[in-house]
Amino acid sequence: MSFAAPMGGGGGFGGGSPAAGGAPAAAAAAPAEEKTEFDVKLDAVDGDARLKVIKEVSAATGLGLKEAKEVVERAPTVVKAGMKKEEAAELKAKLEAAGAKVSLE
Repeated sequence: MSFAAPMGGGGGFGGGSPAAGGAPAAAAAAPAEEKTEFDVKLDAVDGDARLKVIKEVSAATGLGLKEAKEVVERAPTVVKAGMKKEEAAELKAKLEAAGAKVSLE
């Protein structure tokens, strides 16, 4: 009777080993999933392009120009969070075209 307890408890033999070996494989597969939500982060703005970037931030977020200016001045900062990949890429392209340095997180 005392012999069955260590084997059933995953002592290295019996039923414990396959379960332990299967868990890391499942955990390794999880990071391979594609990310579905992205944050658009404004990293930096060139001085000459600042007004264009402020206008783009205002249009993308629905903020007024004053609030958009405050967001741009806080760079590096997240401009918009939880976006779909296509929308985030589109906003990134618009901000880069306006003269900003942008990254997706």
